[in-house]
Amino acid sequence: MRKQNRLKDSKRFAEIFDTRQVWADSFLVLKVSPNYGEQSHYGLVASRKVGNAVVRNTLKRRIREILKDLDVKPGWDIVFVLRKRRVMASYYQLMSSASRLLTRAGLTIAHDRSHSFEEPV
Repeated sequence: MRKQNRLKDSKRFAEIFDTRQVWADSFLVLKVSPNYGEQSHYGLVASRKVGNAVVRNTLKRRIREILKDLDVKPGWDIVFVLRKRRVMASYYQLMSSASRLLTRAGLTIAHDRSHSFEEPV
């Protein structure tokens, strides 16, 4: 996730939290709202219940790195809320969770892979 794609405005966070478009699993809660722009913006929320500052920042860094690799449709404001877990989630657990939630929300860009392995004529 690039710095210009981060949500920083507390008013916008409040608007997104008031939305009814929510998806959740055991690691993350996904809240989305359209922004009608050319880019998607991301916000991350981790309360003190998730862990101390080191744990919260580690998990947020992992989510930011995951978002760099995912192809998300433009024009959405997306907030990920980290859920409290007994054990800190691994990178792969968070990646699976984030991609699954974005797919359920219909925000991932599907790539047409049928042409990638064409047989030679």
